[in-house]
Amino acid sequence: MTVSSPPLLLDESLREEMCMCTYGSPVQADVPAPWLPWHTRGWPANRREERMFFLELSELADGGSGTYRRSDATALLNGLRGGLTARAVFDAAPGLVPARLLAAYVDLQRRRKMARAAWDEIMSVRTAEAVLEFAKAAGRVVPGPVSQLWSLANARPELVPDAINRIEQRCSTAFHLAAEVERRIESCSEHCGHRQQLARQLFEPGWPTLWSDPAYLPTRVADIVPERMRTLLDEDAA
Repeated sequence: MTVSSPPLLLDESLREEMCMCTYGSPVQADVPAPWLPWHTRGWPANRREERMFFLELSELADGGSGTYRRSDATALLNGLRGGLTARAVFDAAPGLVPARLLAAYVDLQRRRKMARAAWDEIMSVRTAEAVLEFAKAAGRVVPGPVSQLWSLANARPELVPDAINRIEQRCSTAFHLAAEVERRIESCSEHCGHRQQLARQLFEPGWPTLWSDPAYLPTRVADIVPERMRTLLDEDAA
């Protein structure tokens, strides 16, 4: 998939179902997220739940954090994508260390914010010079669009402002589509099976989902997909 590809759309088969799920009888849920190592509810933590996860994780780590392993970051994201509480993650995997998961959360959030700040600088200045200056940092959060802009800044710098306008619109579309799916998940009635179906539009390994769209900028830790974690951790450059 390239940045110029048409935006992903919500699954049309869910539109009518979502309009009735608040009033109709509950839908039988599918087996939630079979790719996860633990049984979960099947949809990711929302912003409030992620904040509670972080506070609970800080409590369990007794305020301490330090280094972490790659496997700790993977476990952290699996827990958040499955909507587990911090305590539920450690109940499911007692070998995990709270301080290391806390360190992974803090570091991923720091890296995400730094990369996003660089991207925002490019979007604000809108020049080839800004692209060349901030591309390395911004590319950690949206490598596809930044690579496209980098090539243009070197070959045809006069075309960069128009390219930024197009990419900015693409990023906005990706963001609003994902936000709409999250809103629909929140609007579902309790125990409604549509939540699991909708969650697969946000993320499912091996499929072109909304969070894995090259133009989607992660807004928090929970929506960092494995491909984006690799660039945030500079693994592709190793």
